[in-house]
Amino acid sequence: MKAIFRPFDGVLVVIFFCATTTYAQSSPLHKRLKRLEYGFEKLSKEIRTIMQDERDSVLELKKIERKLGPLEKQIDVIRTVYDTHMRRHETLNEKEQQTKNALKEIKESSQELMTYALILSASNRYQQDAVRKQVREQELKHVQGLIEERSRHYVEQHQSYLQEEKEASFQRAHLMDVRRSLDLLQREEALLHDVLVKRKMLLEDISVQKALGVKQIRRLVSQKRNIWQQINAASHDETFDKKLSLQLRAPVAEQPVKRYGEQVAGEDAPARGLYYQLNTVMGIRASAAGKIVFVGRMRGFGQMVIIDHGDRVFSLYAHIAAPKVKQREDVQLGQLIGQYQPEGANVPFYFELRHNGQPINPAPYF
Repeated sequence: MKAIFRPFDGVLVVIFFCATTTYAQSSPLHKRLKRLEYGFEKLSKEIRTIMQDERDSVLELKKIERKLGPLEKQIDVIRTVYDTHMRRHETLNEKEQQTKNALKEIKESSQELMTYALILSASNRYQQDAVRKQVREQELKHVQGLIEERSRHYVEQHQSYLQEEKEASFQRAHLMDVRRSLDLLQREEALLHDVLVKRKMLLEDISVQKALGVKQIRRLVSQKRNIWQQINAASHDETFDKKLSLQLRAPVAEQPVKRYGEQVAGEDAPARGLYYQLNTVMGIRASAAGKIVFVGRMRGFGQMVIIDHGDRVFSLYAHIAAPKVKQREDVQLGQLIGQYQPEGANVPFYFELRHNGQPINPAPYF
């Protein structure tokens, strides 16, 4: 048979212990324990919040660092492009100055040639010699040819200069865009650096708070352990090791499918009680007279009833579909305390006997 649940012994120990030590609930140690437990829970929540903030801060820092890497590379590329454009701009300025000087020389040469041409034209009126006139005309044509050739050369050079100036204008506009992008990237880098510094400071504060919280938790745990030891020492008496003088009856007429100490399938620890596989609706009866100390649901046990039989002896009835008793009610031996109804998950009925908070074998007492 496959076990569907496993009893939570730690929770039961707390319930049985609280039921057996009701007399100590108003003691200073108990009140101090409650305050320490409340402070311990509050501090644990704060530590979990701080640790979550620390994880979020670390993730944010990693994102910022990953973002800063590409930004730094992009800034280096932009700076390289900016330096290249500046050198080319200086070269274009030098060419522009050379072109202006060349145009100035062309104008001066043109004026000299025109003056010489006028002088030659004026001298034609006073020259009668055809040979000298022909020579002057040839010289004038040669001069005009030189002027035209040099003019074409300087016009072409001027057009080339205008084209380069146009390209330089586009490059200057692009350079201005690059400068603006570089400024934006630098401002963003400064903002990210400030955020990184703040995050690092926050992480340092969180680390300090975490260390203080861990120290405080350890101190509270130590105090809690000491108080529990004092309460346990105060709650134990000489009846702990005595043989129980208790007569029990089985809670149901059926035989258990798993007994105390037998191995339960799927569980590491052996059975701490008796398992009854009931296939029909069946009444559950009290194994001995006593007082109901708990009626309600508990994780792993479903609907459950716990009876106090005195001398720190308790019986537990788990997976009861319909309890018939109430808390603080006195019950007699064999009294109906509830009904078992088969569930869809085929969960067996469970019975357990405890003395001083420890499970014991109920078989010798039936």
